[in-house]
Amino acid sequence: MKYIAVVCACLLAPALHGGEPSPMRLTMPTVKKLLEASRVVDRELQKAAAQQWARKFVCDNKDRDLSDLSLDEQAHWIDANMAPFARAIRTAGLTTREYLQLTLAYFGAAAADRVLQQIKGQEPAKGTVAENVEFIAQNRAELESYHRELSEIQKHIDAVLRPADDSK
Repeated sequence: MKYIAVVCACLLAPALHGGEPSPMRLTMPTVKKLLEASRVVDRELQKAAAQQWARKFVCDNKDRDLSDLSLDEQAHWIDANMAPFARAIRTAGLTTREYLQLTLAYFGAAAADRVLQQIKGQEPAKGTVAENVEFIAQNRAELESYHRELSEIQKHIDAVLRPADDSK
């Protein structure tokens, strides 16, 4: 799992650390685009050339930290340095920035929903965050199948990126 952390840091975590709130409101169509972008990235990684590229990227960038960059800067860096992933995301109808925003909105709302389920009576902040948490709660059954699929995709990606010497 540690080797996928570099890709996650570039595709997912930067939005969480960028210090910018996501104004993107979750809807079923936007969540489906996020899922489709993840599917396309997974398919791209299954190609031999992409696997070699991804492994080289992981090795070359294992210490790269994008958390100091703004969301726009992170998106630009990914577009410039992770072209196969950026192209895969675009084929799903999203820009890299939108993908980062959606990832932030979705996983942030899902985490808040889990916390709110455990702490009864607690309300999320007002605005988009509250709307997104409500969206997650109202669509929990359908979104759980998406979570399962995203977990399987993550396992595929992890298997592709894990170097051969990681089996020790």
